[in-house]
Amino acid sequence: MSIAKRPLLTVLALSVALTVLPFVPTQNDPSAKADTPETPSLGQLKEEVSNDPRVAELESQLASLRAEKEEATMKLLVAAEDYQRAQDELENTKKNLATTQKAVDDAVKAREAARADLASVVLAVYQDSSVSLAALAPYTESDGLNNVAVRAQAVELFGKEAHDKLQRFEAASNVANVLEKQAKKDLAAQEAAIKTVEQKREEAQRVANESNARVQALETKREALITELARKKQRSIEEERRHQEQIEAEAAARQEAAARARFERETQQAQTKAENETKRDQAVEAAQNRDAQRNAEAQEKAAKQAEENAKKAADEAARKEREAKAADEAAKKAADEQAKAQADKQKAEEARRQAEEARKAKEKRDREAAAARAEAARKAEEARKAQEKREREERERREREEKARQEREAKERREREEREAQERREREEREAQERRDREAQKERDRREAEKREKERKENEDSGPASGAAGAIAWAKKRIGVPYVWGGASDSGYDCSGLMQGAWRSQGVYLPHSSRSQYFSGKKIPLNSAKPGDLLFWSWNGSSGGIFHVAMFLGEGRMIEAPVPGQTVTITSVRYRRIMPYAVRVN
Repeated sequence: MSIAKRPLLTVLALSVALTVLPFVPTQNDPSAKADTPETPSLGQLKEEVSNDPRVAELESQLASLRAEKEEATMKLLVAAEDYQRAQDELENTKKNLATTQKAVDDAVKAREAARADLASVVLAVYQDSSVSLAALAPYTESDGLNNVAVRAQAVELFGKEAHDKLQRFEAASNVANVLEKQAKKDLAAQEAAIKTVEQKREEAQRVANESNARVQALETKREALITELARKKQRSIEEERRHQEQIEAEAAARQEAAARARFERETQQAQTKAENETKRDQAVEAAQNRDAQRNAEAQEKAAKQAEENAKKAADEAARKEREAKAADEAAKKAADEQAKAQADKQKAEEARRQAEEARKAKEKRDREAAAARAEAARKAEEARKAQEKREREERERREREEKARQEREAKERREREEREAQERREREEREAQERRDREAQKERDRREAEKREKERKENEDSGPASGAAGAIAWAKKRIGVPYVWGGASDSGYDCSGLMQGAWRSQGVYLPHSSRSQYFSGKKIPLNSAKPGDLLFWSWNGSSGGIFHVAMFLGEGRMIEAPVPGQTVTITSVRYRRIMPYAVRVN
């Protein structure tokens, strides 16, 4: 029996003894009642303890310690998640660099193969012609083809075959240059990611040290407060510890009940809002349908009326057209008869006038004919000389135009060839880029497939189950495994490492960070979650504040790797700080 228990038990025993033993005062001893000491009852003792202001102060301090401990644990989990997220980013940069580097190696090989192919043509020209080796040197050196003048001379010197090979070489060189620049960027990104990981690791370690020290200090203070409370309440330390644990459990239960009630209330409000919006949308749609029906009927009626009006108008127009046509024909007939009579009269007068004019004209023509013959002889000579001049100028003009045409066609041919060459280079570069992208994607897919197969073989102990059931079965086999910061093996798991391992056993790859896992599947409303879905908790309600993940088992239960100092366990779903969406992985 502990020392702290003895005072209270002694008082209780004395109180019981005094209650059992009879006490009979006598009239001969009037002072007996006054001399007997009064013993406080158990209720009086409890009232004295409850009225002690120090007890209330100590219990208030214990409540504050609980909040401080929770805050310290939260900081540790957030720092650990920041580190895991940085690790995921580093893995991504490593994959990108490896893929780009392989593409660079392939592009360099293609460039050197194109260079060798071009060099073989150059050497063949040297062997079959009188061109000196010194003149061919720029076309065989590593950087000789970078000179624009050299490239321009290559076509003339080696012919179309060499020109095509030159184009392929330039395309391969461009691809290699682009990829080499990308590789440098990826390398810089990886180096930056390495620095970030180291910074986050140091930060997480610092927070872990501070949190551990703070938790230890809080535990020490808690024990001191419990000891003082036990002394004040005259009970054992163990009894007071159990009492405080019960208080903590009740407080946590109240918080959880309030959080769940708030979640259910918000869910109901959202559901009611959605139902109201649906009803409103349906009402709007019904009204729109009614309006559309009325408009359609009105349009149909208007169309029929317009059709009838158009038919009437067409009939009236046809009638008027027939009447107008008949009037035109009558007027034309009358005009023709009048015109004929007038024409006969005018014809006779015109015949007399023309005969007189013909006589006078003949006399004039005779006079003018003589003069015209003389003038014609003179003009014929001038025309001959002018024709010779025009023919000479025409020949010179045609010669100038032919020369200009040839120069223009030569220029257009050069521009067309350059344009076609540029388009061919761009097309080849684009095709090379597309091939590189396809090859890079194939390589990523192959690596991912190999990784998934390797991980599947490493986790064959998950049995024949598949999908969510298999992931749950795998996780349940890890019950009792300790929480280890950053852990991802059976020697210890953290929360996201446990989820990663569970789904990896089913051939599904998840990043280690719980924040990254939040974006690794389909978002499902929390009240629609199914077994195997992932649940998330955030300190600020956003994805950037996620610090914990667990797997839903159904019926309000989940499996998780909770916090440092605890083990993988199955527990009730906690609604405090829970995200409103679960994530369905497959």
